[in-house]
Amino acid sequence: DCKTFDNLTVSGNGFPDSTPLAQLTLGTKAIDCVVVNSETISCPVTPGYSVEDEDADVIVLIPTLDLNNESGMVTSNTFTYWRLPVLDSLGVPAGPLVGGTNLTMFGDFFLGSGDI
Repeated sequence: DCKTFDNLTVSGNGFPDSTPLAQLTLGTKAIDCVVVNSETISCPVTPGYSVEDEDADVIVLIPTLDLNNESGMVTSNTFTYWRLPVLDSLGVPAGPLVGGTNLTMFGDFFLGSGDI
C-alpha cells in the first residue's frame, strides 16, 4: 500500500518571501520547492513518486543569509508522514445493539495501542 503525490504544499508562517527556493526531503528524496509567500511553499513531486516501504520523515530546508551575506540552510521543524492504516477484517462479524462485545481489528499501519 502506498501514497502517491503530484504536489506537496507546506503551510506555515515566516517563510522568507525574498528567497524563492527551498528544499524538501521526503524520505530519502530531495525535492526543489518554491516559496510562494510567507505562508506557503509549493513542492512539485515527480508523478508516481510514492512512499511505500516505511513512514517518511519530511524535512523542509529554507535558504538563509547571515549578517556577512553568506548563504546557508535552516531546517524547519520536521514531521513524519505516517502511512494510512489499512483495515483488512474484523474479528467479530456482529454483536448485540447494547454493545459490550470485544472487537479485534486486523490490518496494517495502526499506530500505538489502546481503547477505541
